[in-house]
Amino acid sequence: MSEKKRKKNLKPLFIVLSTLLFLLIVYLLTGYFLTTSGKSFPNLTAESVPVGGMSREEITSALESAGWADMEANDLTVSTFADQSVEINPVSAGVLTSRDSTADAALSYGKQDGIFSSPIHYLQCLTSPTDICSESSVDDEYIYSKINELQDALNSAVGSYQIEEEGRKLILYKGYGTGLTLNKPGLYDTIVGAMENHESSLEFKELSGSPDQPDFQALHDEICQDAQPASFSTDGSHEILDGTPGYEFDVAEAASLWEKANYGEAVTIPLAVTYSDVTAEALKDNMYIHLLGAMTTKYNNSNDNRSSNVRLATSLVNGTEIYPGEEFSFNQAVGKRTEEAGFLLAPAYAGYDDIQDELGGGVCQVSSGIYASALFAFLEITSRTCHVYPPNYMQLGTDATVSIPEVGREIDLKIKNNKSYPIKIVGYCEEGENPDTGKPLKTVTIEIWGTLEDDDYMPVEFDNAWGDVYSYDRVIEPAIEGREGYRIQFTHDETEFEDDTGKGLRTLTYRRVYDSDGNLVEKKIVNPLYDFGYGMDTYYYKS
Repeated sequence: MSEKKRKKNLKPLFIVLSTLLFLLIVYLLTGYFLTTSGKSFPNLTAESVPVGGMSREEITSALESAGWADMEANDLTVSTFADQSVEINPVSAGVLTSRDSTADAALSYGKQDGIFSSPIHYLQCLTSPTDICSESSVDDEYIYSKINELQDALNSAVGSYQIEEEGRKLILYKGYGTGLTLNKPGLYDTIVGAMENHESSLEFKELSGSPDQPDFQALHDEICQDAQPASFSTDGSHEILDGTPGYEFDVAEAASLWEKANYGEAVTIPLAVTYSDVTAEALKDNMYIHLLGAMTTKYNNSNDNRSSNVRLATSLVNGTEIYPGEEFSFNQAVGKRTEEAGFLLAPAYAGYDDIQDELGGGVCQVSSGIYASALFAFLEITSRTCHVYPPNYMQLGTDATVSIPEVGREIDLKIKNNKSYPIKIVGYCEEGENPDTGKPLKTVTIEIWGTLEDDDYMPVEFDNAWGDVYSYDRVIEPAIEGREGYRIQFTHDETEFEDDTGKGLRTLTYRRVYDSDGNLVEKKIVNPLYDFGYGMDTYYYKS
């Protein structure tokens, strides 16, 4: 074939290829133009709002004009039993896109596959209107998290009860004890449908199963109690703690009211409420108002140093407060008997038949007064030791010796407040002249002040009845008008003995209580170690 003829045959092919290339270039340029255009494809809508052929600003304006901002903020309130509810946002749920996301979707629609596909999508939009929101994806995880939140709130509401003291009622929801389980799949479908219709609220009360009746007897045992009085804290802060009310309700009545109620409905049960007469205000106002115990002893024959020690020890224990359950320690309250503390050398027992001058000699007269007062006040004695020799200032069996480790071994007097109120030790010394004899008179008095309780004996007389030399008798006015008064007296039995150390007496001390007619109503051995088999106090005669 000639060259000329061959070229003639190729010309049509060249024209076709050139035309196709031209069309391809035009197509690609069109695709490029459509893809990079700042406007959306035609015939696009978003929730029926026209957004086709618009710029971002125009789309945003159209959405705002259509109330899109209100739809974004239109949370769906889902409520159920026991007035529990949860808010679900349509944007977070994926049912509605935000304005910015909607504008992005409109501007990118048909362009996301690049310049080759854009012209085709453009032609499709020209011939068929398209709603870009129809492809929104519901966020199942978010919606179910809200459903679970609602279930948790319902569990909390029906799983607890409320006591209204003023209204005297116990309130719980039907479902207490076994719960109310929502039909979650049904609730999911209902939520999605309501949000697609732009509803603002829905009520859902479909359950999966029916709850059983709770154990009202167990609830009664948990709630009902006697009223508790106000009390003092036991942590050392001495704070007054409010009392708690007493509650009572009828179990059968509660079950009947529960049966009549609908699921999730509040069940109101009548509640009897009582209160203790011992309020926080009463505790505060009644502190240290009654004299519970007292003892006065003489130290006429004491020299100046011993008298000084008695006065100092008395001042150190004066005003000591002991709260309920707390223990008083004489050695802790008075401290070490040192020169720096102000104590002086004075006679004291250093052992059997051994009297020496020691710092603080004479303080045992103060500890003995505290011990006797505590016995009068019916306090609990946790540590007490009698003297080696009979003291010359009070009855046998009512004394208490003390010492500190610096003088060989520690002997302490310890007293526990077994009352419901605080007690206070009041101590004072009086020195002057006996008006009857004109001779010097020096006395130390220990008093214990507190609050008489309902089952306490109200003292009107403290009587230490052992002879004339050591007798102590103090009559006081009745602390509470119209209440019977009692005379409280100490007596003791004596038994002589002799051992390798010497001769002496063993004593057993009694606290006797007499009513206003003189009848003996209580007699008790008060030796602290009696219950442990070491009942009698041992005193040696001075050689």
